[in-house]
Amino acid sequence: LNVRHRMKDAGGTIGKIYGQEKNITTYNLARMNMLLHGVKDTEFEIFHGDTLLNEWDGENDE
Repeated sequence: LNVRHRMKDAGGTIGKIYGQEKNITTYNLARMNMLLHGVKDTEFEIFHGDTLLNEWDGENDE
């Protein structure tokens, strides 16, 4: 989120924020944190999963 704010201040364009978290509690906290900091739900995609067991293909998400 810090980088997002710095990019906005510098006049840069902001794309989507992506992430993946294995622990369901931390996954939900990360999503809530985005919303509480004013990031719209269309501006981020955080997935619940384990990147060590299942490779995440960001190009073929739902």
